[in-house]
Amino acid sequence: MRSKWFVPGILALAMVACGGGELQPRSRAQDLGQATLKVMRLEMKASAEGRALEGEALLADSLLKRLDDGCVRIWVDSGSGDCTAEIDSLIELTDRSELQTPDSLDAAAAAVEVLRDAPEVTDMARPLLEGYAATLMLNMDESREIASRLRPIELMLSAGIPVTYRDLGLAGADTLRLMELAGKMSELCGAQPFGATAFDFFIAMRRLDDVGSRFGRQKDAGDLAAQVMAQPGFDSLRPKLAALPAATVAFFGDSQTDNRHWSSPAHYPNVIQAVCDSVNPALKVVNAGIGGDDSREGLARIQSDVIDKAPNVCFVLFGGNDAMFWGRDHSTVSPEQYRQNIAEITTRLKAIGCRVVLLTYPTIPYMQPPEAAVLAQMNQGLAAVRDSLGAEWLDTAALFAQHEPRRMYAPDMIHFCPEAHLLLARRILDYLAEGK
Repeated sequence: MRSKWFVPGILALAMVACGGGELQPRSRAQDLGQATLKVMRLEMKASAEGRALEGEALLADSLLKRLDDGCVRIWVDSGSGDCTAEIDSLIELTDRSELQTPDSLDAAAAAVEVLRDAPEVTDMARPLLEGYAATLMLNMDESREIASRLRPIELMLSAGIPVTYRDLGLAGADTLRLMELAGKMSELCGAQPFGATAFDFFIAMRRLDDVGSRFGRQKDAGDLAAQVMAQPGFDSLRPKLAALPAATVAFFGDSQTDNRHWSSPAHYPNVIQAVCDSVNPALKVVNAGIGGDDSREGLARIQSDVIDKAPNVCFVLFGGNDAMFWGRDHSTVSPEQYRQNIAEITTRLKAIGCRVVLLTYPTIPYMQPPEAAVLAQMNQGLAAVRDSLGAEWLDTAALFAQHEPRRMYAPDMIHFCPEAHLLLARRILDYLAEGK
């Protein structure tokens, strides 16, 4: 992630405005958050009505889109910087009566009302809830391009506006409490052009927490590992992991494995390494995932990225990029070529005495039916490799199928979210402990 996405926590904005004096950081952030919400409402209303923004509304929208994260940070802190004129114009435009939206309880208004009354929400967060509500409402509309939903999150983080549970003061809230808040939002909210059930609010809040925690570096592999180790049944798993002999465990795959993607503060191999650091430091993890790779590209780098690391066991997860059409009339890699690639990967790993565990690839929601059909053929090819070459098997696709898809995937509905990485990490730890 780009370093400019790291911003201080909301406590850095805990200065109050002095009467009659220059606006202090928290007041500037509040003004920007309110202006952002007004623009989001105007843009989303126009989109729902199938029309384009015009006049001052269009100008306000263009000003918001031109803002740079780093410049916003400077403006909030000092009231100066290269984008001062743009932000001042944005705030002035959105203060005009003709750009005001009716005082109706849309998703944003419902969220603000419920969170302002929630005792857990901090005094620092309450004045900034309009900015949070802008990103929440925008991310409830899943028909929108993912880039347009991520961009406001970056801006709010840059301004010190709450995005995550920790920012709001809800870090200690359990799922039941979060669902209770989401249910209240849904009850207050009027009809929307997108889903506004309690679950819709809950998922949007959780996804903001996922993305904001990664962008703001609030969570890492250690935090997710702590969640794994707090799960039911881990106490009985702990001694089994601790008793395992020293070994190198490799994970070979694409962006679901690679630890650099924005979709989760940490991906399952790094969560597993953090658990092992606590339970059995003799177990070492090699993360050989590279985002965008298909099985052909993985095979091309297997020597340097995996074999040269001399793993004792390697978990292999390719298929998502192989099965994608990416605008063509055929998949990136054919099912037969995929089977051959996985067979060669398996053969080369077994030649150095490495156990090979093939993971089936879940059908990601973003896939179109033809792509999903190709992926199903590829998973059948995995089974054929398992049977012919004696590889081991972990049915990730069946594991994920037991859960509601929106709980398993990030906002792009392609990449695993933290909950999915926790699920997969725990399943692999169980697998290792069982000695299969």
